[in-house]
Amino acid sequence: MNVSLESDTLTVMKAMKDLNFDVPYGTVVDGIADNVKSNYPDILKKTTIFGFEDVSPAFSAKLAKETTKKLQIEQGAALAYIHIKQMVMALDGCNGDMACVTKKMDNSKSDSIIGFNGFKDRVADFTMQIK
Repeated sequence: MNVSLESDTLTVMKAMKDLNFDVPYGTVVDGIADNVKSNYPDILKKTTIFGFEDVSPAFSAKLAKETTKKLQIEQGAALAYIHIKQMVMALDGCNGDMACVTKKMDNSKSDSIIGFNGFKDRVADFTMQIK
């Protein structure tokens, strides 16, 4: 199991290929960018991947329209978008009252762009995937 970023995933998969090292491998979805998919498809087929759900097609289309270059991993953009939107909505109308802000954050609505289910005991609850 290797919870890593894309560069670490590339390094591990290169070593696995070069050394003919055929072992069960697991990593987070954040480490599986296009270059991992194109360079190591055989290893990837046998890899267990876990993490956030895929970004909704509508949000993915919005990203493609608004950005000048393709993002390798869209989940980070979706997560940032959700939390910034939640913070803006929580700050709106509270006039600096942190108890009000906290209550509004705690009651943030679910958001389907990446499987956000809401906060439970001030911890973000997401639907996760395992492939």
